[in-house]
Amino acid sequence: MNQASRFFRAEEYIEKPQKFWESVIFTDECLIQNNPNKQRLWLHEDEEVLATQRDPWQASILIWGAISFSGKLIIEVVDGNMNSQTFISKF
Repeated sequence: MNQASRFFRAEEYIEKPQKFWESVIFTDECLIQNNPNKQRLWLHEDEEVLATQRDPWQASILIWGAISFSGKLIIEVVDGNMNSQTFISKF
């Protein structure tokens, strides 16, 4: 999404009442993977960066967190994916 469309979308929420924001939860997750073969590359501006492959057998953890009107949740280390069923079972 480009900046103009994000701004247009954000304008929709400026006048939302407090009751609306009391029901909103912002979440994010981050997969941290131990990669002993991590490399740094020096590329020219016109060179394309190749996508790296995630090794499913490499040690990794998924960290998940959330904030809402009523506060923040404790950061969780998740076994598997954080989906609605996992969220409901934890909280």
